[in-house]
Amino acid sequence: MKYLFNVLIGFDQFCNTLLGGHPGETISARCGRAAAEGKAWGRFLAAILNRLQPNHVTLAEKHDAERADTVEYLETGKT
Repeated sequence: MKYLFNVLIGFDQFCNTLLGGHPGETISARCGRAAAEGKAWGRFLAAILNRLQPNHVTLAEKHDAERADTVEYLETGKT
């Protein structure tokens, strides 16, 4: 199950990159960041995602940061 979840996260990050986002960032986290910056598309998509799961974009941003910390630790041994 963890393997499938990781594959889906990787696919999400790939799609986000194809759409002009930062590599390693999920679409949900990008929506949350865009909403915080006041972008209409970000507020719209964040509202939809947050209705599907409360605080979805906030949780996505948190999990993206945690994954980035894990990658940095694995690559350098530092946090």
